Amino acid sequence: MLECALEENARRLISTGREQLMLTDPGVLETLHARGALLRPRQGELIELDVTHMAAKEAARAIERRLHPPD
Repeated sequence: MLECALEENARRLISTGREQLMLTDPGVLETLHARGALLRPRQGELIELDVTHMAAKEAARAIERRLHPPD
């Protein structure tokens, strides 16, 4: 579960390249965030990671470390 501060999430939401892939309307994001209606699995293992101040590659490395911790 990747989490991000609302302001940063809204900034990323309107970035180039997302137009046909994902949600791009900051108003919809704010509504979902206010309702607590963002997708969140209800069962199984969950990795939570705040990516507010992370680049994509940095987040990927953090996820990899949690999936495969050093021995």
